[in-house]
This record gives sequence, structure tokens and C-alpha cells, in this order.
Amino acid sequence: MDELRVEGGSQISRTITVRGHGRAAAQPDQAEVVLGVDFVRPKAGEARAAAASAMTAVVEALRAAGIGPDDIRTTDLSLGAEIEYRSDGQPRRTGFRLANRVAIVVRQPDDVARIIDAAIEAGATTVDGVSFRVGDETDARRAALGSAMADARAAAEAVAAAAGTRLVRVRSVRESDGIGMPPHPRMAMMEAKAADTPVVPGMAEIRASLEVTWEIEDAPAG
Repeated sequence: MDELRVEGGSQISRTITVRGHGRAAAQPDQAEVVLGVDFVRPKAGEARAAAASAMTAVVEALRAAGIGPDDIRTTDLSLGAEIEYRSDGQPRRTGFRLANRVAIVVRQPDDVARIIDAAIEAGATTVDGVSFRVGDETDARRAALGSAMADARAAAEAVAAAAGTRLVRVRSVRESDGIGMPPHPRMAMMEAKAADTPVVPGMAEIRASLEVTWEIEDAPAG
């Protein structure tokens, strides 16, 4: 956008302000898996006991598979009545459901399939999600910022040329928050040795956005 800024009745500068966008791909180096147990029993105490026993076995299996204690945290623990509706529309309690979920951090994405299989074999009844991420986004973020600056310059040059002006210098740069996008699946699945669960890590995409203001001047004639 070509702006003419005036202060005190005198022209002080002309500027162009544009927004540039950049992105960079990065290989995920860790993953978060949410899994757990879900049991329905006639009595609340029975549901609690079944879930506690199963989750204890699952956590032990996760630690045996290499997940450290700092990389396991409970994300959900709930107990509620299990209700079904009869043919006349009236509710009837059939038991109690206890759900227990943990989120684990897997430091090697290639281990995700093996970890999931170990948890299921130990008694996990649900796998609620797997998300891959980049632990250190510094290099990818810098690349995305460089791409965003190049995009902003190209846009500013196009606008300046169309207006019969040229860029002089950068007056200001304002960064918008970059957004780390979820990994995009690769075409080929990762083959996990000795595991039955295929997992696709994909690539993480780091985005950056810059708002850049250039001072402009009239382009030389001819």
C-alpha cells in the first residue's frame, strides 16, 4: 500500500507497507501419543479397580519401552454412569465407566509404532491421537523468516514499480506470530520393525509472516 504521510502540513516521507509470508519444512524429532484405558463395570468400584490395574500395567510397559517418568502425564481421569435408553425412551443406568488417559512424549519418532504396540499389549484400550512436532524450531523458523522477507521485498518492488517509484530503505519490520503447522503425511509409510501399527510422521511446516514498510522515492525518468 502506497502511503503519503504528512505532519504539520509538510510532506515527510512516502512509504509502501506490504506483508510477506514464508514457510519452511522440518523433520519432526519427537511425538506425543495420547492413550489409555476405558472400562465399564456394574459398580463404580469395579470399574475403578479394573482401570487401575490395566493402567498400572500400561505405564510399566511404557517405562520398560524407554519412556521416562517425566515424559508421562495424566491428561484425563473420569468416572461416570453408563446410561442406555429403553424402547419407551426412559434412561436406565447399566453400570459405570472409568476412563484414564495419559500423554507420553516419544523422543524418537521411529519408536512410535513400537511404543503403541507395547501399550496395547499391556492392556491399553484406546489410542486417542498421535502428533509429531519439532523440538527445536530455531533453524526452520529462521528459514521461514528469510522467505517471508524475500516475499515482502518482491511484493514491495512490484507495487513501487507500478506506482512509478522505487524502494529506498526499510523503515520498519513487524513480525506476526509464526504458526507451526501439523505434519503433512508423506507418501510412504514409516516401517516400524517388529510392530504391527504403521505410523506416518510426515513433515512439520513452520510459517512466518512479516509486515515491512519501505521508504520510497520517485523512479528516475526514462
